[in-house]
Amino acid sequence: MIPGPVSTPRTCRPDSGLLRASALGLSALVVLSACSDSSSDAFENGPGPDSGNRSRLTTFDSGEDFMTAVREALLAQGQFGGDPGGQPESIAGGDIVTDDVAFVDAEASAPAASGDSADSAADADDVTGTNVQEIGVDEADRVKTDGQRLYVLQSRYDGYIDDTVDVEIEPVAVDGTSMPAPESADATVLRVLEMDRDTPDAVPLADITIDLGGRYADGFYLTGGQSTSAVLVSEGFGGYNTWDDSMSFSGADTLVARVPLADPATASVDATLLMDGRVVSSRRIDNQLFLASRFYPVLDGVDPYSVDPDTWAAAVAGASDEDLLPSWTDTSGNRQTLIDPSACFVAAPSDGEQPITADIVVLSVIDLDTLQPLDSECFLGASETLYASPEAVFLATTQWTYSHNVQEDELVDTDVISTDAVIQDPRVDTDIHQFDINDSGLNYVGSGRIEGHLGWNHNQKPYRFSEYNGDLRVVSMPAMLDYDSSPIIMSVLRSNGQGELVTVAQLPNDARPAPIGKPFEQLYASRFLGDRAYLVTFRQTDPLYVIDLSNPSDPAILGELEITGYSEWLLPMGNDHLLGLGKDAVPVEDGQGDGRGGLFQGIKLSLFDVSDPTAPREVSTQRIGERGTESIALYNPRAITVQAATDEHPVRIAMGIDVHGSAVSPPLDTISDPWQWRDWSYTGLHGFDVRTGSDARIEARGALVVETASAGQYGPRAGQDRSVLAGDAAFYIHGSRVHAAPWDNLANGGAGR
Repeated sequence: MIPGPVSTPRTCRPDSGLLRASALGLSALVVLSACSDSSSDAFENGPGPDSGNRSRLTTFDSGEDFMTAVREALLAQGQFGGDPGGQPESIAGGDIVTDDVAFVDAEASAPAASGDSADSAADADDVTGTNVQEIGVDEADRVKTDGQRLYVLQSRYDGYIDDTVDVEIEPVAVDGTSMPAPESADATVLRVLEMDRDTPDAVPLADITIDLGGRYADGFYLTGGQSTSAVLVSEGFGGYNTWDDSMSFSGADTLVARVPLADPATASVDATLLMDGRVVSSRRIDNQLFLASRFYPVLDGVDPYSVDPDTWAAAVAGASDEDLLPSWTDTSGNRQTLIDPSACFVAAPSDGEQPITADIVVLSVIDLDTLQPLDSECFLGASETLYASPEAVFLATTQWTYSHNVQEDELVDTDVISTDAVIQDPRVDTDIHQFDINDSGLNYVGSGRIEGHLGWNHNQKPYRFSEYNGDLRVVSMPAMLDYDSSPIIMSVLRSNGQGELVTVAQLPNDARPAPIGKPFEQLYASRFLGDRAYLVTFRQTDPLYVIDLSNPSDPAILGELEITGYSEWLLPMGNDHLLGLGKDAVPVEDGQGDGRGGLFQGIKLSLFDVSDPTAPREVSTQRIGERGTESIALYNPRAITVQAATDEHPVRIAMGIDVHGSAVSPPLDTISDPWQWRDWSYTGLHGFDVRTGSDARIEARGALVVETASAGQYGPRAGQDRSVLAGDAAFYIHGSRVHAAPWDNLANGGAGR
C-alpha cells in the first residue's frame, strides 16, 4: 500500500531564490518563483542595462551555511510561517470583477499560448494530442492518445465528484442512460479505449484502478522507453491565491507512479517515486521527466498554531538536518535525501533585510525507465510555474515593494481600487535568472530584472515568456493601473556574458511612448510567433496589438484592431491568420461616468487577418450561446483541440461548451438586458472549420450534445472536457465517458462509453 499524504499548514511570504539542474537531453525549462521584497528603493528608476547584478544568484559557502539559513528563515517567519512584507489583500486577490463586469482588472483566467501547439504523444497522421506550449515539450493532461488508443484519467476532479453534495446524484446522458461515476472521491482510474474511426466508436478495453495512497493525479504522460507506459504525477496546484502561502506546501508530498500499458487488462503500478514536497509543475522531454516541487519543513510534535515562540525556537534548533530537507523514496522503500544542500542557490533580497523563506524548491530530472532521479537541485524560494523552451532555462521571481502610503485624494479611481482612505502603493518587478543547456546540464548565465508582474493566474504565467534567437521576450503588467501608465510592458533581455541579463529594450519608451492597451485594461491573450508578438487587452473592447520584434533592441507597435469582446487564446492559422477564442461583451456604465466596463456574453471565435501587420482585420466570427455560456477552453489550453489542415480538410477546432440560452447568440445591439443570466440549455462538443486564404472564414460544424436541460439534468456537471480528432472521427471526453461522432455529422454521436 502506498502511504497516504500528510499536510501541516503554515504560512509564509516567498522571497527570491534560484534553481540549478543537470538535464541530460533537456531542450529547455523555465521555473518562476513568486516572492516578496520590502525594499523601498529597489529599482526606483526602473530596470536597465546596469540592473542585472541586483538579482545575481549566489551559492552558500557550505552545506552547513545552507542549513543555518533554513533555520534562520524558520525563526524569522515565525511559528505561523510569517508574512514579511506581503501584498495587501486588495492587490493580492487579483481580478476586481463584479458580476462578470470587467472594470479595472477583467477576468483573465485562461492561458494564451506563447509557443507552437503540438501533438507530443500521438505519432499517427491526422491524430491530435495534448495542446502544448512548445514543440517537443510534453505536458501532463487527463487525456492522451498513441494514435490507436485513448487513455482517459478520471479522479475526484473529473467533474462527477463534488465533495459538497451527495454523490448519489447520477448524471444522465442525452439518451437518458445513467453515466458511471468513480466509486469514491479518492478513486483514480485510467480508462483504456480503442479508437474505431470508421464507425466511429471508442471501445473500452480496461479500467485500471490505480492506488495513489489517497492522492489524486492532475494528469499523466505517455512514454515509450522499455514499453508504452502511463506516468502519473500526483498532487498538482489546486488553489488560486496560495502561492504566497507555505501552508499549501507544508507536509505535502508528490507521487510519481508508472503503469505499463502493453496489456491493459492486467496493467498495474510497477514503479513509484515518492518525493517530499508538493509538485509545482512538470514537463516530459524524450524519456525524462522534469518535475519542480516545493517543500516546507515540518517539525514533528510541534503544533505551529499553538506553540509559543520560545518553544518554536527550541524546536528549530533541535531539528536535525534530515528533518529540514526533502527526501525521496523508491519502489522498494529505500529513502534518501533529495538534494545536496551545499549546491543550493540563494538570491539575497536587494535591501539585505528581507528574511529568506524556509521553502525549498527542487527541480528533479527523473529517468522514466528507472523512475529514479538523475539529478536534483534546489533553491530557497517559492516556485510558481514551469516553462520549457528549446534553448534555455529561466527562473523568475516577483518582487513586491511598498514605497509609500497613498492618500485618498491622490487616487484617480478610489471606488474600484480601495474603499480605505489610505492604501499602500506597491512597486512590482520581476527578477529573471537564465540557464543555458549543454551536454552536461544547465549553465547559469545571469540574472536581470524587468518592471511589472506576470499576472495572478498560474495557468497564464508561462505564456508571458518566449525565448527566441538567444533573447528573452517577456510581457508584464504594472502593479497599479492608472490613466498615465501603459497597462502592458514588453521587455527584451539578453545575456552580456558577465552574469547579467541586460534589458536591451522596453516598450513603451521615450522614443516610442504609445501605450500597449488603454487605461485600466488587463492583459488577456499573449502569443509570440517568430519575430512578432500578438497581445490582447480588455476592459470594454478587445484591442489586438501586433508588436514587431524583428529588431529586438527596438520593438514597436505595428498595428492595432479594436473589436467587441476579448480573446483568451490566439492560435496561428497559417502565416497570415490568427484564431481568437474568448467571449463577446456589451459595454456598460461602471459608475465612473465613462462606460468603461464590459458585460461578458456568449463564446466568441474571431478569425484575424494579420497579413498586413499594420492593419489587422477581423474577417470572420462565430458566436455561441448567451450570457452564462462557458467553456473549459477559456481556462485550460489543453481543452482546445486543433487538427492541422490537410489536402482533404481545413484546420479543425473542437471544444466542449456549456451553452446557456439560445445556441445562436443574438446581435449585441439587440440585447436589451445584458445583465440577465440565461439558464443552461445543453453541453456538447462544438466543431469549427477554419479556412484561410482568399476565402478566409470560420464555419460551424454543429455539436455533439451529451447533456441537456430537457433530459432532467441539474446543470453541466463536467469541468475538464477534452477531445481528440482522429482522421474524420471526433472523440469527446466528458466526465468519465467517451462519445464519438463523425466530423461531418457531429450531431449523430453515440451515448458514450
